[in-house]
Amino acid sequence: MPLSCHTASLGLAALLVLPTAGVAPAGPRMPAAHPVFRPPVVLIDAGQADAMVARLRLYIGFCQQAKAAYRVDCLAERFAAAGRAMDPYGGLPEMRTALMAASQSLGAVARKYQSPTMAAVVLHATGAETITSTRPILPVDPAKQGVANKAALAVVQDTQLTLLRSADSSASDALAFQQVAAVLDGAKVLLRSG
Repeated sequence: MPLSCHTASLGLAALLVLPTAGVAPAGPRMPAAHPVFRPPVVLIDAGQADAMVARLRLYIGFCQQAKAAYRVDCLAERFAAAGRAMDPYGGLPEMRTALMAASQSLGAVARKYQSPTMAAVVLHATGAETITSTRPILPVDPAKQGVANKAALAVVQDTQLTLLRSADSSASDALAFQQVAAVLDGAKVLLRSG
């Protein structure tokens, strides 16, 4: 597997030292401890939290416009989009991880109960913001919709619990976690209605 090191944006130089069997290194010895790059700790500000809440509300509304059979996988795809939109070094890695895990679990529910007769579709909506799904959205078999929605509802509730527990561990970011957990109530309403 090739090793790739992208350091240009960090303004760092990269050095890869490969040991050679039986050959003593020429020149000065490198110190035993090498510095490790650690991204700076960044606390989220109210504007970032508000933007994430607005993004999730928009995405849940987007999925609400889809036919009921497509809603579970639509939420999976949009939670992944929201997670990818978050800066991995931006202060709330627990939130990003929770959204990505929810996306994976919701996608698994959609695959488990996928309709054998309905086609996957790319969803597209225009309005205040144009949104297009990043991949085809899988339909749930209408005969299994209730079971699929119940399983998806459990995923969303677990995600809310994870977010609220993260709020307890980070007093400075507690409000952001609580706001995102609260906005996921919209996904629960969506799943209960379909």
